Amino acid sequence: MELRGRVAVVTGASMGIGRAIGTPLARKGAHVVGVARGRPDLERFLEEARAFSPQSSVFPADVADPEAVTGLFEAIHDRYARRGRIVNVVSGAGRSPLGREGAYCASKAAITAFSESISYELEPFGVQVQVLYPGYVPGTRMAEEAARAPDLPATGRASPTDRPIAMIQDVASFLRYFGGGLPDRG
Repeated sequence: MELRGRVAVVTGASMGIGRAIGTPLARKGAHVVGVARGRPDLERFLEEARAFSPQSSVFPADVADPEAVTGLFEAIHDRYARRGRIVNVVSGAGRSPLGREGAYCASKAAITAFSESISYELEPFGVQVQVLYPGYVPGTRMAEEAARAPDLPATGRASPTDRPIAMIQDVASFLRYFGGGLPDRG
């Protein structure tokens, strides 16, 4: 699937699911804008992405900072001025909360509410907004923290089943397929 000329903004691009999504998108020719807090890992991501897509760039930012997000989208709009699709990958903990993880679960529920809200605001501009809940994914920061936690949630397990629901590459493959179905909109 050819993605040449398309723009993909990937948050969390420095590691985990974000990196697993961003690098293959660049390989397919997309102009990837990698966003993350960790500058050294983000710079390594940029080297990988530019090997396939020289137009790729990075934007160091904490997406929890409203001013940083505004700056990110202003920069993207100024450079690319395109319509398209936003897919927020959100932990299922926002829909099925875990014990002892109240702040984490609330932040994920907030992303869902935010996504639903902006979907109405962005629809007139040709931007679709969806949310993907991949379930328990080993190799992510949350899975690693859960494995190290001395006081796991009430189940005493890192996931409700102790089995992965999806692997990082599964989520990345789905998003590449999903994003590849977008029409070109100049």
